[in-house]
Amino acid sequence: MLSRNFFPLRMCSVALTLSIVVTTLSCSDDDATPDDNEAPTAALTGIPDDGVVWNIITLNVSASDNQALDKVEVEVDGALLTTSAETSFEARLNTQTLVDGEHEITVRAIDKAGHEHEVQATITVRNVLVAMDVPEDIFAPGPNRRGFIFVSDKDGKVVVAQEYHAGESVRLTAPNFEGSEFCLTDVFYVNGLTTGAQTFTNVKRGTWVATGYGHYFVEYLDNYSGKATFNFTNPAPNTTYELSVAHASTEFSGQSAVAVDMYSASSKLFIARQATRTESNTPYPTHYTILPNNVAGGTTTNVDLSAVTQPTIEQTVQSEFATGSVMLWGIANPARPRELHSITTAYCVDHVLKYNYPGNAFPEYYHQYFYETGDGEYYYSYLNGLPTLDKFECTVDLAITSTRFTGTVTGDDVDAYFINLSNGSQGWKIIARPGEQDIVLPEIPAILSGIMVRNYVPNQTTVTAIDFSAFDGYENFLDYIRDSTYGTEGIDEIGGTRQRKYTKYLFWNGGSGRLPVSEQTLPGLGRSVLHR
Repeated sequence: MLSRNFFPLRMCSVALTLSIVVTTLSCSDDDATPDDNEAPTAALTGIPDDGVVWNIITLNVSASDNQALDKVEVEVDGALLTTSAETSFEARLNTQTLVDGEHEITVRAIDKAGHEHEVQATITVRNVLVAMDVPEDIFAPGPNRRGFIFVSDKDGKVVVAQEYHAGESVRLTAPNFEGSEFCLTDVFYVNGLTTGAQTFTNVKRGTWVATGYGHYFVEYLDNYSGKATFNFTNPAPNTTYELSVAHASTEFSGQSAVAVDMYSASSKLFIARQATRTESNTPYPTHYTILPNNVAGGTTTNVDLSAVTQPTIEQTVQSEFATGSVMLWGIANPARPRELHSITTAYCVDHVLKYNYPGNAFPEYYHQYFYETGDGEYYYSYLNGLPTLDKFECTVDLAITSTRFTGTVTGDDVDAYFINLSNGSQGWKIIARPGEQDIVLPEIPAILSGIMVRNYVPNQTTVTAIDFSAFDGYENFLDYIRDSTYGTEGIDEIGGTRQRKYTKYLFWNGGSGRLPVSEQTLPGLGRSVLHR
């Protein structure tokens, strides 16, 4: 017989057991690790906005994870650079081990659950300061020519220098130089005769083009196709005519024939009848004709001068300048803007310029304007179109002390300016962007000893501010050089780069442009303030 206490005890035991089980299950749920379904994050900083780097750079790497980060990997072009378990660290990259150009940096964060996250950045390595492929014909226009290039820092100290040769690939490097910009000097030397140097300030690392000398003239001579002969009939009595072909013109009166050297494969023939302008006592075209067919060297063309009947158009321009001269050319083929046809030379008298031109006989015109103030200041225009005589406004305030140039060069349209230094056998241009100026004349590297000197004649020093038509700003001017064949060669030639210029002698005395010999010293030259 069962005890009367059996069931209560059994029930108590069961209840206790259930209570323990429930409690145990409850505690087990609280201690379980939740599933990790989130990837980590990663970040990379320390790269310049433009991505251009050189020498050794420091990468700032950071990563985080919602639970546990395992490691962070940094790769360059797929090759492991470093690994770290830290959530924030620095990674040093020696870019000297990489070739110049674009490279990809990858930061990969990996957590304990195996999840990954990547961030990438592209850098452009530029350990080469100057990359220059010298043309094979760089020295072709003449014998005994040599070229040099050197880089200087802002204090004028030489960083690296090299002589270059025709057809050579020049790569200037300086692992200890940390600057993003420098002064680049291109030197052209004709043995025993002359040295020409150009120093470009604020040049960035990258490609460059050496300046050639004489190539456009050689190209002009190479296009010589012989003499073209012109036979004339029916001239007007006591009349002077001007005959113009591309690159050449001649006046004639009373001749039955003339011969002209042709420096183009073919050319339009422009003939004008001339009269004398009373105000300036100079000839100008009153009537003209253009032959319908092109002429060429080695040919003979018959010209009926009675056909010179088309009247020219007279233009009158009011000028801020009291005097000055204008030369006007016609461009028969805009694709060949250097092949110019002479139209007229006109003169500004008492602030009035009068000139005649042949209307729409040419699709484009090109003119040069020159004006001298008499105080050592000069204005020039080399522009397409008809002359308007708009004044090029700029202000030059420069102080020269020995080998340092400080001050300002300003003007809304000024793209660049040149400081022109000379000592007789050596010409040296310092080329800079407008604005605040603090330029140190570069020291001369050892390889140029006996070829170049660091001095000049102060009273021959001029400053030229330039407004280029084809581009705006100094950086675009440097890009123009990088995209050219021979650098700045031909930039000032007739038909070359369209521009306006203002030139001033920094030291002017009595209209001579020269200081007395006793004052020709370098130290403490003082300041020249020019407002025009």
